[in-house]
Amino acid sequence: TSNLFCFIIYHLEHNPEVKQRLRQEFDTTLGSDLTRPITYKDLCELEYCEAVIKEVYRHSPTAFFHDRMNVQSDNVGGYNWPEGTQFQMLISALLKHKDYWTEPEKFDPDGFYKVEESA
Repeated sequence: TSNLFCFIIYHLEHNPEVKQRLRQEFDTTLGSDLTRPITYKDLCELEYCEAVIKEVYRHSPTAFFHDRMNVQSDNVGGYNWPEGTQFQMLISALLKHKDYWTEPEKFDPDGFYKVEESA
């Protein structure tokens, strides 16, 4: 969690337009009363904030790979793998692969913002 917050600060400072838009969402959703408790409903309305967090994780994942072990023989990538084979998936490579992202190196939370509405 601490790494994620550090990366959020890093990316917001390097992307002032994202930071400004996020502050606008906070002001609109939470208002100016700093003593008002934040509710679950408020958190659900912070959609751009959620998109920023997801984009930060895409650029700076806290886990770079995941391990998996198959429980039965399987054919993956044209190869037969016996039961008990360990696989390591390089998640960080998938999160910036050009086949899955329009501009993989660009920091753009809009890729996660209101995706259902644009589909």
